[in-house]
Amino acid sequence: MKKRVKGEIEFPSILKVSLGEGRHRADAIGIVTKEGVIAGVFGGERSHFGAVAFAYPTKALHSEEIWLNLNVISVPGHADFEETKSMAEKFARELQQCVAAMWAVHLEPPYTEEDRNRARSNANKASDKLLEDIKEKFSTRFGHRWTYPISPKEQY
Repeated sequence: MKKRVKGEIEFPSILKVSLGEGRHRADAIGIVTKEGVIAGVFGGERSHFGAVAFAYPTKALHSEEIWLNLNVISVPGHADFEETKSMAEKFARELQQCVAAMWAVHLEPPYTEEDRNRARSNANKASDKLLEDIKEKFSTRFGHRWTYPISPKEQY
């Protein structure tokens, strides 16, 4: 077993951000590995899997341009598709890592437009804060910039 050095980051590492109270509460949870991130936002009154997304940056086959590959799967009739897609895309672009994301914010009827907006606002703010916390804790402390997980030459 490898001896841990004081101050060394242990992987996987878990971070959590919580905002709001009651039906407007949102929790953003990130699991950071050495080469990727799993991020989820849970909130409202009944968290459930409405959509999941996987995003990863890669170099273009014939140039140095960076592309983002993104796949989203959602449960029919759920409004979580766009939030999940946006979260995965934003995390992957900013962290330059593979990201698996999910969004699970659900309010039970009856609810007002204000309830929905507050829950969504807290969820978005928690997601943004989680991203900032990940960048602050990991990107600068590694001593190197995270790299793209796969180059096209490695794919084929």
